[in-house]
Amino acid sequence: MFFRLKILFFYVFLILKILHLQKALSVKPLIRFTNFKNKLFMVGKIGENAGLVWNALSDGSKKNVKELKKATKLTDKDLYAALGWLAREAKLELEEDGAEVLVKLI
Repeated sequence: MFFRLKILFFYVFLILKILHLQKALSVKPLIRFTNFKNKLFMVGKIGENAGLVWNALSDGSKKNVKELKKATKLTDKDLYAALGWLAREAKLELEEDGAEVLVKLI
């Protein structure tokens, strides 16, 4: 038990020392604390937006990004995040047609 506490205190000390040095030297942070509530919110939002894209493509047709943006009423950033979500899950078929990209559900 004492050994575990000793290791825990060592790591806490090490983290505090790194944070202190980062601030003193004005360097790019090695350790960054984030707000996990916002991260969870973003993941949920991206998932919901992926559902909107899924519904827009559910008729089986190919649509370009402009048509998807109009159908889902998402911003560029949200639309591309949703497309990335679906592409990562291998749910999309992407096809280049000249300068535009066509998207279709698999």
